Amino acid sequence: MLIEKSNEEMSITAQCEALDISRSNAYYTEQHTKHNHYVATLLLVRNVLSLRPFYGYCKAALEISQSYIPVTGKQTRRIMAKVGLKAIYPVLNLSKSWQEHMKHPYLLAGKEIRYPNQVWATDITYIKIAYGHMFLLAIIDVFSRKLLNWILTNSLDFQFFANCLCKTMDCYGVPAIFNTD
Repeated sequence: MLIEKSNEEMSITAQCEALDISRSNAYYTEQHTKHNHYVATLLLVRNVLSLRPFYGYCKAALEISQSYIPVTGKQTRRIMAKVGLKAIYPVLNLSKSWQEHMKHPYLLAGKEIRYPNQVWATDITYIKIAYGHMFLLAIIDVFSRKLLNWILTNSLDFQFFANCLCKTMDCYGVPAIFNTD
């Protein structure tokens, strides 16, 4: 800035009048501490969530506080809400149907199942673990209620499930009906 605060010959007021600027400009100092802390916290939150996307604001704040800078859960929640960051986790009511989806009739209703390998059923569910969740696919014989095969995986890649079904058909043959949800 052109104003010298330590000049003994000319006061700050006189310097401001000579430069034709208001005196408040001479005393103004930018303070970026709040903004810098916000940006640093935002970068740390993004870093933590990129490593562990299932962390909510509480765990993210705890990890940032333990490893980097002191930050509260309230600050972390505010920053995450402002930039639209959310934890990734399985939500409740996954079995509720959407109205625009076509509802198919249950074809096994009233059907008499008389022998093994007539009808197989399968389902996929998720199991919570310490750091995320795993997916479990199970194939059962409806008549005998025997578990024919299962697979546990950390992704919903169809190839894992197709391989599980192929191995089951190699062992037990092809069923007359394969029922899924």
